[in-house]
Amino acid sequence: MIEEKQIFVETSVYKEIISKVHKNKTVIISGEPGVGKTMLGKQVALFYLGKYHTETFINVSDMNDLYTALKINGKKVIFFDDFWGGNQLEKIKVQNVSKELTRIIKTVKKRNDCILIITTREYVLEQGLKYNEELRNIVKKYKLECLIQQYSDADKLQIYYGHLKHAELAWKQTYELMKHGNLVINSKNYNPRVLEMFFESVETNMLPDKCTRILDRYLECPLDFWKDIFNGLSKEARILYVIMAIAPLPIEASILRKFYNNYIQKKENSYEWKNFFEVQIELEKTVIRTDLYDVTADKVLVVTFQNPSAKDFLIDLLKNNFFHYKNIIDDSCMYYSQYVEYLRILDIIGAPIEIYETIYEKALDAIDTDSILFYDKYKIILQYNDKEIQKYNSNFKTYEKYSDIGMGRFIQLLTMYNTGNDNNIKNKMKQIFMIIMRNINNYPELVLSEDLRVMPEAISVMYKNGLLKNVMPILEIYMDVLMRNWKSIAMYDIEINDDFPDVWEKYLEKHRYEIAQYLEKYYTADICMAAMQDDKEEFECSIVLCEECFFQYKLEIPENLKQKIEIYRSWIEDEDTNNEEIFFQNNMKKQDIKEIQNEFEKDFLFPIRPKKIDNLPEWIAQSGIPSEIKSILCSKNLQDDLLLDKFINDEDSLNFLVKFINYEMQLPDNICDITKKFINYVLKQSNLNQEDIYKFIENVNYRENSTWTQEQLKEMCSDIILENEMFLPNMVEAGILIKSQHWYRCLNDSLLIYLKLGILLSQNKIADFYKSIKEDFLDGPDIYEKIVYVCTNLYETDYFNFKKYLLVPAIKGIYQELLQHKGNWEDKLIDYLDYEYECENNEITGGIGNGDTDLQIIEVFSGSELWSNIEEKFTKENIKKLQEVGIIKQKGVSKITLKMIQEKGLLHEFGIHEELEIFWNKINKYKDEV
Repeated sequence: MIEEKQIFVETSVYKEIISKVHKNKTVIISGEPGVGKTMLGKQVALFYLGKYHTETFINVSDMNDLYTALKINGKKVIFFDDFWGGNQLEKIKVQNVSKELTRIIKTVKKRNDCILIITTREYVLEQGLKYNEELRNIVKKYKLECLIQQYSDADKLQIYYGHLKHAELAWKQTYELMKHGNLVINSKNYNPRVLEMFFESVETNMLPDKCTRILDRYLECPLDFWKDIFNGLSKEARILYVIMAIAPLPIEASILRKFYNNYIQKKENSYEWKNFFEVQIELEKTVIRTDLYDVTADKVLVVTFQNPSAKDFLIDLLKNNFFHYKNIIDDSCMYYSQYVEYLRILDIIGAPIEIYETIYEKALDAIDTDSILFYDKYKIILQYNDKEIQKYNSNFKTYEKYSDIGMGRFIQLLTMYNTGNDNNIKNKMKQIFMIIMRNINNYPELVLSEDLRVMPEAISVMYKNGLLKNVMPILEIYMDVLMRNWKSIAMYDIEINDDFPDVWEKYLEKHRYEIAQYLEKYYTADICMAAMQDDKEEFECSIVLCEECFFQYKLEIPENLKQKIEIYRSWIEDEDTNNEEIFFQNNMKKQDIKEIQNEFEKDFLFPIRPKKIDNLPEWIAQSGIPSEIKSILCSKNLQDDLLLDKFINDEDSLNFLVKFINYEMQLPDNICDITKKFINYVLKQSNLNQEDIYKFIENVNYRENSTWTQEQLKEMCSDIILENEMFLPNMVEAGILIKSQHWYRCLNDSLLIYLKLGILLSQNKIADFYKSIKEDFLDGPDIYEKIVYVCTNLYETDYFNFKKYLLVPAIKGIYQELLQHKGNWEDKLIDYLDYEYECENNEITGGIGNGDTDLQIIEVFSGSELWSNIEEKFTKENIKKLQEVGIIKQKGVSKITLKMIQEKGLLHEFGIHEELEIFWNKINKYKDEV
């Protein structure tokens, strides 16, 4: 069977495969390792298992299994993953399995009960087809092969979102990672396997912003990912992986095999080691990719890394464990280019100069070895084959700016010279440098452009390391050769003037006329050529470069050249390209990405969030609610009803209220009735019991987060959910929870509080009921208004219990709090109230004070609001008085506290003392009464 959880992503490639299977009943999915062939194959299998009610999925691993699968009765999907993958390439011809596959494909095409899905690496398929022309003809005739190339941005985003859906993360994590999609698909290290590894590492309690930071680290250099892979490799695969650290990539598989064999031949019992082909196949699953290039008569198999971060991991590995792996690298070195890569690594990891010096000498000794640089060997063929050069450019490669012919190797070693090498190497490099400069001076027409491009770096290194004392003659030779070879002498091209500015300034002064003449000739020809080719973009670019170059050399553009530029400009026809079409295509591409994002949000992410109701009367009027229920809904102003205000803001809550009304045919008027009736209704709608509901409400943290995955709910309520597998479905049925995708959320906070209150009332736990009223319900914004509403409601419907469990504790609590403060009653009350008013432009504009619920309960039943009563005392005359005593500033915002007014002796004058005394007496009166 296919695994229960599959990442199903309908990419363009997936749709193409479905089309091929529909026509031919067989498809061969080929592509590089790690691109997702297996997943795509299983997606197609799932499609046919579901859509056409196919009875059986059969996973086969060899030809015998395939024959057996064909004999099974009923409709079936046969999946042959990594066909030929377990065989060495040399054995494909001998085993002749391609002929057997030909016969099976013909058989499947005639049958109506079977679908065959095959995956294979591209180069392996090519090898197999090479030995069976009949199979090649069938594959070509029926277009059975589906080659997975580089994914489009849209496909990348679909795959990323597929992983995101499959991961079943918390909602906020998913939301943040969804917004991160554009950064992910534009990463140079984008790889489905890296994403899979990241999502497996995410824990549901991880903060959302931490998730995105970790994902960025995975994409920048997923060291943990590669560390796990490296540790899971066989001994031989780890060795080959390390050997690749000094291989200039991409590299021919046959050359890489030499490196590997060169190493194991020096070991005891080398015959017991895995051969190169076995190791290659193992690494193809995670680390390397192999491509077949059409650069020779027999084609060439080439190896590189699947992902740039695979090389980053190697650097980090060697930096921390260099001496552990040093012998592997030393024993596999055979060619000059390997030693160059070795030197680069030594420089990066900061190896001791003694080791660097030893490898530098070996590089010198190997300077005449064969070239193993893939691009240099096959440059001519690659340059004139769009398909092959695109393949080369789109994959990981070692950056090489030095030619492997001409003087390139010598110049390269000059640039890699480090201070600290012994005198023998130092003298040898001096000698090499002078020979190079002599050859450049004597035979300028034979110097390669690549050599000229990198010479400034060699000159600079020689000068900085003390191997070159007199720079001027060298600089003159170099600049002369550039001009004799008709090369650009823009300063950003030669990159030499910053290393020895004094010498450069002297050179410019000495050769100013010569440079001016050259620049005029060079840019006249360059601009003229762009005009003749009717290339407006190149023409304008050449003019900009010309202006910049003359400016850099502190020269004026000659009038003659200016006139010629205007003449050339008249040659340029108006650009007649279909810019509108190009823009439309680019815009459509971006729109595709946007559509995918919108679809992910709309269909997957946002259905769990409450759907707000902006216009309640309009919603009620347009809904299909029965008229009796509409009448009940409209009979009272729900928007001012603080008992039901949480049930009219979103569709799910209002639908719950509608169902409740349909059950009760009324709306309760007081908090006791509403809590009793809500819990009774919920219990009738499900098989839940009060005890489990109460435990759930107590365990879930609905105040801070009301959306959870099932795993999060299991962690919080493990005993309930594990004992009753229908608990969550029943909670959804009852309307307590809303479910979408893999998320649950509570309908709203008020419902959970009402259910808790209802359970406490039904169990006659009156003290707990009132405690919950105070701690759970009397919380949040507009607290004073809510307290007035609820306390009045309870005062009118349940006065005895209200007084006993709410009013008495409030009086006791506030009195005990007052006793904690020092001084007389006035001091105590002022400290406790902690009132602070803001004054701006001679008016009170706001302020803060003690938000204690007990204080507000007392205010409600004292018949007055102390805050407002005191605020009214700040008359214009009193504010003027406060300005005179320095409490209020003439400009800006001033803070006024009761303590300040008391200290200035103004409480009696303002009438504030009287208000405080009235409130203090009420507290004492209530205290004595209760």
